[in-house]
Amino acid sequence: MSDVPVQPFLEIRGIRKKYGSVEALKGVDLKAYSGEVLAIVGDNGAGKSSIIKILSGAITPDSGEIIIAGKKYNRLNPKTALAAGISTVYQDLALVNTLNYRCI
Repeated sequence: MSDVPVQPFLEIRGIRKKYGSVEALKGVDLKAYSGEVLAIVGDNGAGKSSIIKILSGAITPDSGEIIIAGKKYNRLNPKTALAAGISTVYQDLALVNTLNYRCI
């Protein structure tokens, strides 16, 4: 292994998001490296979907920064996120509606 620090492909710093009086994200930090498999898990209402929607450009954070491949963003839109290498597959229970539970 090299002693040279590896730059993360994706880094978010201090991401905050409020919905009215509900503070969904309170200064979230995250790093993801190229080739790394990363899972975001937590209880319902923990902010997982908000993080993914911010990274995919579907919603705008109230504050914080997003760094993708060394380039800083305050917010993304779907086109910019895709161009930067961020793509999202949303959970959809009807994705394969021709299968029943016995086939899965």
